[in-house]
Amino acid sequence: MKILLIQPNYRKVYSYAGTKAMTPIFPPFGLAYIAAVLRDNKIPVRILEANANDLSYSQITEEIRKEIPDFIGITTTTCLFNEAKKLAGLVKQVNSKIKVIVGGIHPTSLPNETLKECNDIDVVCRGEGEFTMLELAQGKKLERIKGISYRKGKKIIHNKARELIQNLDILPFPARDMLPMNAYYSAGAKKLPSDYILSSRGCPYSCIFCLHPDTEIMTSEGLIAISKITKKYKVLTHTGFFQDIKKIFIRQYNEDMLEIITPYLNKKIRITPDHKVYVFKKNIIPKICKHIGGHECRGYSNYCDKCKTKAYLTYKPKLIKALYIKRGDYLAIPIPKERLDIKELIIFDILKNVKKQHKISKHHYREIVEKIKKFSKQGLSTRQIAQRLGISKSSVHTYTKKDYRACYNIKLIENNGKIGFSHSKPIPSKIRVDNDFCRLVGYYLAEGHTTFSKNRPNSGYLGFTFNRKEKDLIQDVINLMKKIFKVKPSLINNLKNNTVQIVFSSNIIASLFTKLFGKGSQYKKIPNSFLFLPTNKQKELFKGYFMGDGNLNNYNLRFTSISKQLIDQFFFILLRCGILPSYYIRQTKKIKKSEYYGRTITAKHISHEIVLRGKNIDLYQLLGLKSPYLNIKSYKSAIINKNYIFIPIKNIKKRKYIGNVYNLSVANDKSYTANYFAISNCADHLVHGKKFRARSAENVVAEIELLIKQYGIKEFDFIDDNFTLLKERVEKICNLMISKGLNKKVIWRCSNGIRIDRVDFELLKLMKKAGCYMLSLGIESGNEQILKNIKKGINLEQVRRTAEWCNKLGIETRGLFMLGNLGENEQTMRDTIEFANSLDLDTATFHITVPFPMTEYWEIIEKEGKIIKKSWTDFISYGKVTFLHGSLTPEVLVAMQKKAYHEFYIRFEYILRRIRKIRGLRDIKMMIKGALGLLSSNY
Repeated sequence: MKILLIQPNYRKVYSYAGTKAMTPIFPPFGLAYIAAVLRDNKIPVRILEANANDLSYSQITEEIRKEIPDFIGITTTTCLFNEAKKLAGLVKQVNSKIKVIVGGIHPTSLPNETLKECNDIDVVCRGEGEFTMLELAQGKKLERIKGISYRKGKKIIHNKARELIQNLDILPFPARDMLPMNAYYSAGAKKLPSDYILSSRGCPYSCIFCLHPDTEIMTSEGLIAISKITKKYKVLTHTGFFQDIKKIFIRQYNEDMLEIITPYLNKKIRITPDHKVYVFKKNIIPKICKHIGGHECRGYSNYCDKCKTKAYLTYKPKLIKALYIKRGDYLAIPIPKERLDIKELIIFDILKNVKKQHKISKHHYREIVEKIKKFSKQGLSTRQIAQRLGISKSSVHTYTKKDYRACYNIKLIENNGKIGFSHSKPIPSKIRVDNDFCRLVGYYLAEGHTTFSKNRPNSGYLGFTFNRKEKDLIQDVINLMKKIFKVKPSLINNLKNNTVQIVFSSNIIASLFTKLFGKGSQYKKIPNSFLFLPTNKQKELFKGYFMGDGNLNNYNLRFTSISKQLIDQFFFILLRCGILPSYYIRQTKKIKKSEYYGRTITAKHISHEIVLRGKNIDLYQLLGLKSPYLNIKSYKSAIINKNYIFIPIKNIKKRKYIGNVYNLSVANDKSYTANYFAISNCADHLVHGKKFRARSAENVVAEIELLIKQYGIKEFDFIDDNFTLLKERVEKICNLMISKGLNKKVIWRCSNGIRIDRVDFELLKLMKKAGCYMLSLGIESGNEQILKNIKKGINLEQVRRTAEWCNKLGIETRGLFMLGNLGENEQTMRDTIEFANSLDLDTATFHITVPFPMTEYWEIIEKEGKIIKKSWTDFISYGKVTFLHGSLTPEVLVAMQKKAYHEFYIRFEYILRRIRKIRGLRDIKMMIKGALGLLSSNY
């Protein structure tokens, strides 16, 4: 398998600042790393550097004819994509059997569009390409290769994303021997030959979308606040299934959050404005329903059952930033699809860890023994003695045969298909989980309780309390207990409260219900495994609960509990059944519910209430209840289909928030639910990803030594986006360079921009000693509000302080500024120009912001319908404008860019300062070259 990697000639497309004199020629490190990995794995590979060698199309075609490789890989940015398409066409003209693979930021951002726009491209390599290209070269089947997109017939297939390379030290150094090293050039270099080093990948500062810590996440173990989530849980995704949590993110936040309010749920989503939410836009609902006057198709009319179109059944949500959703749009609740049918319960497995001890006081022990001796002398049998003393026969033997001890353990005994605690009556060791058992569980959750004697742990009771008129429910509970557990009840009538208590004296049954379903109204619960039972069983569970503790009128069904967990679980179960309930929280000192079968229920807690209105599948028929009003569908504001329940947004508010915010990274589906609504997980970054990964200091310094020894390099440039992110790593690199004497052999710079908030005076001083002579400062704007809009995370005072430190240490500075940022206008751009002029910078660049595909800015402008690109070639940051935003027009942006360059460089104080910094003939040449470049660029 032979591979040819091509770097397109970007000099055919653009020149930096409009002049080739100022245009640097960079080595294609992405291709060089791929080539090095392929070569290490014995794959024949070559790099065709069309840019550095300034090759024409005919020369490129001739090189392809010479090679006739099996695969050709082409790297491309957005502005180079048209050039990449041209090269792909040339390849197919030479030999149509050659497979063309494209990679880089543009195809990673838009893999689907890339394949649609160019039929000559066979495969898109998304993200980091080293090991993806290796698997392609080794002949692995396409469907088994992560990180690629390709055609299969007429369909475009997107395989799963490839994991980021965590340990960058495993990569070989770039294959510089395959590159024309003498051809690379940067206008800012002081010594030649010079080179570049990439010491890290990833940017943790971009696009971290987060939630308020109180947000509840639906996990496989129930609802859990995101601040308490751990990786042991699985979370419900937008597909309706549960997936693993890969990572949990926490960060400090001090900005506005959006508070999204909906009907039906008494839960608000508090979310950062840039977090993506699954939304169905109101404006795309088709207005096709003739029966209800041309209203939107939402599936709430009784005519919908007869309709043949039923468009609402096909509705699907899309990911949209919270910032762009509006009142009336619909949030999506995924209908849970996980299913686990439990056939039976093994009681020993449930109660094996339940430990009980019978404590006996010395006085009590002697008293009982004396009574037993007395009755025994009277000729009473063991059974009669037990009845007289109110204890079991086995207890009589225990007291008479054992010496006094402080306590003894009560064991769980299983024998002949029955199980029980020692000295208590056994029950069947296995219980069928069928409709009857589920209905009994519902009765317990509504009206059941368990009681245990402190001094007599074998004396456990399971009880149910009903109104005396609820004869059918009383009889149903008695029949179910006889059928399932083979036990008979005792009935206790309370004439004062008009109730009947059904009591089952069984320690093991009481222990079983306490363990599975909770004890006390506030702690009632449904086992997590029961949340995924078949819906027919869950409806029986709901039926038992509702018949025991529900309320029905002509318009709705409702039930209340002081157990938040229980109501949350019933809400989840109803969603699985495709039923949309309303959820309310009542916080009053005293709540009096309306009577049901003569009972009045009073509570003094926060109560959680579920209300069901309208036609809910066959729920009412299932309960055996009828009402002339309940057959009318009442979901006028909601939409339900097989996959989602869409709930309209009632209101959106901004709230200032200071504190920690949270996010998750979720496997496979890359989503999870926040307060039941589906949202995106922590977004993966393009190509190198969001996670910052750095080569070790030793590995970086080893590459520097190689450059000096093998190529005679006298200067190099760290082209990382975040070289100074890890202060300790930078310190170690500098100290290693100093200890090895490399600072006396090479000088270096960081021209790609450093984070201003990640340096201090001492670090800059050490960098200077290690040979650093120039730093580019990523400033972007001279307006505080614009810095907040773009989430830069710095302020102007930090910028000014860092520039002063550099000047004091003799480190040259370049300010990197952007014009046309989010929220920009002419005044804010003037602020940027004035701020740049106020700093003692050696150079400055003023680029026009480019809304590259799939970036946040792209989404904003695209939503406004103001992307005005004529060609991908126009996506460059100088001289051409591809968008409209607010009051910004192409003419205004270009004029402000020219104004910025003119006012910065053509200033008497700046020219005088530059003259004072001249240290030799090379500095003079550089100044003249820069001036000529500036003049030729029409600035």
